[in-house]
Amino acid sequence: MNRRTSPIIILGMHRSGTSLVAHMLEEIGLFLGWRKDINHEAWFFLRLNDWLLRQCGGAWDQPMPIHHLLANPLGRRMVTDYLRFMLGAPRAATYLGLQQYFRYRSIPAIERPWGWKDPRNTFTLPLWLDLFPEARMVHVYRHGIDVAASLAHRQGESLALSQRRFRRRQWLYAFITPRQDGFAESWRCAELDEALRLWCEYIRETQAHAANLGDRIMEIRYEALLEDPHRELSRLAAFCSLPASKSLLERVAGRIRPSRALAYRHDPILRALAERWREQLRSFGY
Repeated sequence: MNRRTSPIIILGMHRSGTSLVAHMLEEIGLFLGWRKDINHEAWFFLRLNDWLLRQCGGAWDQPMPIHHLLANPLGRRMVTDYLRFMLGAPRAATYLGLQQYFRYRSIPAIERPWGWKDPRNTFTLPLWLDLFPEARMVHVYRHGIDVAASLAHRQGESLALSQRRFRRRQWLYAFITPRQDGFAESWRCAELDEALRLWCEYIRETQAHAANLGDRIMEIRYEALLEDPHRELSRLAAFCSLPASKSLLERVAGRIRPSRALAYRHDPILRALAERWREQLRSFGY
């Protein structure tokens, strides 16, 4: 697989701006999939990454068990063989779309700049690099306090919604079937300190990857993107070999507003959290 047709793999902690970066790259010519969720994550790769983590008893908010798989040579070969097979299986049409699937029959055969975005890539990346050794990575990172606050807020909303639904439908579970899903997507991230610890795990994991990737990984600081979106988008376009015109870059970058940068400064509780975590934040450049 040569560098020109190798994928762009977007990674970074959840709620760090990966969706924003993916959307911008898509607008300037990077193909990120035919069927995607609201976070610009291709269902095809999202489900495979989720499967990889679950094989090890992990999840996006408990990702460390993946290291047991990565350290097992036989298991790693079996998994990469399965991933290679899936890239050419009919289900790949959910990424390529029917027209491109009948043309290429396999995702790696695609003849345009392509890739996918999923925060889980942060931990499954070694397996994807077994398949795409010339892939390039875009790592998006954001201040940990803002990330933790966003995660905790999302979990609070999820719990409130689950509570309302349960109160309306609880009689169903008594007569039909026990509840199959949980009340929250992540109990861990419902707590600010735990969400911040998870952010640290993601950042450290990417740092470990970056030590071996050289110029094949590009770091995008969320706050820098909001401060000067045209500069950062131009860097991204060059890194991803996307021949976007100056007018297109200006139009896409012009939609970005800086109001969400370092939002934690307006909240006394979050400022106190930042003070408690000062040393850890500083070690990651904040």
